[in-house]
Amino acid sequence: MMTIDVLKYKLFRDKNWANEKLRWFLREILYSPSWEKHPQNKVILARQIISDLEDHGFWWQAARVENHLHRWMAQQKGKGRG
Repeated sequence: MMTIDVLKYKLFRDKNWANEKLRWFLREILYSPSWEKHPQNKVILARQIISDLEDHGFWWQAARVENHLHRWMAQQKGKGRG
């Protein structure tokens, strides 16, 4: 599991911070089997990350999160629950 140095990124948010946040979300949350029984939590977290990235001026990374979220949601439509 990837860890993020909190002190390094807490006050200084740069492109590396934004890219790390994007990678973390895609690997550890969206495309992992985590929260399998509650996929709506992935959507909630994605929306928060998009907002956070946009608030700090990282529009490109925010757009990538949104692209992957929409792609993931389309894949979920075909899956039945049960």
